[in-house]
Amino acid sequence: MSELTGRITAAASVRAIERADVPRVWEMLRGLAEYEKLIEYLSGTPAMLEEAEAKWKTLKPSDYRLVVAMKGDRVELGEFDVTVEGGAVTALKRNGTAVSLSAGQDYSMEGLFRIIHLEMDLAKNPVLLGAQPGYSVYLMGRFDSRTGGLLHYRRAVGGISNSIDIEVLSFETTGSGK
Repeated sequence: MSELTGRITAAASVRAIERADVPRVWEMLRGLAEYEKLIEYLSGTPAMLEEAEAKWKTLKPSDYRLVVAMKGDRVELGEFDVTVEGGAVTALKRNGTAVSLSAGQDYSMEGLFRIIHLEMDLAKNPVLLGAQPGYSVYLMGRFDSRTGGLLHYRRAVGGISNSIDIEVLSFETTGSGK
């Protein structure tokens, strides 16, 4: 009992989170996101990415067009207009200008999934992205619940300005579809 107030007080302690705490912390974050009506911004787990990618591989159309916006602290702003026919990129425009197709420049949905996997590998060692020791990389993604396709991806690096945002602005099937 406190001599000043006459009330019973409980001692509080602060400690680092442990692996066993993760489910409870995730539950609290999910509850907060639902309360704030921001559930679509709650980032997930590698399993959620695998689930979205598997859904996309099962349901993907062979012909589609998508427009992807990419921006970041160290990335030149770009809007990519991508045409996929027969499962392969057949046309690519960056900021309205045609770009010759070359290896490594694939902004199809499969290409976006590859970018996320590369980002996940980089995030394992934050120093590779310019973070000081002790800082983390934060990856967030939203996927279409029906098709599994990417809607929005964001990477932020703690302690420095090194973010990237990838957002699918539009997606439409073309041709005969599947």
